[in-house]
Amino acid sequence: MIAIAASTGGPQAVARVLRGLGGLSAPVLVVQHLHPTFTGRFQEWMARESALPVEMAADGVTLRPGAVYLAPNGFHLRLAPSRRIRLSSEPDSLHRPSADILFASLAEEAAAAGVGVLLTGMGADGAAGLLAMLRSGGRTIVQDEASSAVYGMAKAAQSMGAAEQVLHLDRIPEAIFAAIGARA
Repeated sequence: MIAIAASTGGPQAVARVLRGLGGLSAPVLVVQHLHPTFTGRFQEWMARESALPVEMAADGVTLRPGAVYLAPNGFHLRLAPSRRIRLSSEPDSLHRPSADILFASLAEEAAAAGVGVLLTGMGADGAAGLLAMLRSGGRTIVQDEASSAVYGMAKAAQSMGAAEQVLHLDRIPEAIFAAIGARA
């Protein structure tokens, strides 16, 4: 189970990661902080760029291996029991969707089978959730400063000890494959 989150500079970073995931046999959940009017275009863009099929997440859907699910605007995206998607507008938070909420749900539902990836972005959303993933036995990867548009979210995760690996954006797809291979 792969979870990817990004904010400022994220659409380009997410596209580059998804391009490198051809043949991945795990579902991918994506939280990208976006202006509400850009959500539909973001989905179209990711569908063109991704090596995997991309769809907007829908509540209750059972995750398919090798598919990418994007968090819709205004809803938190969670992994629920039985490998299902749970969408909710609660809790009210600065970011909706929230990277912390996505990563925390993987910590709870996927534990050691989860891989969390935190990319470029302003602020600290995702750092606490990534730490929860690491503590539950999951693997955690953050984008390095050199390849980040804004080194905020990844830096916050690194500062709190949540980053198992700090990598250049171009090395992240390879690290995802290595992480799931290590769990096989």
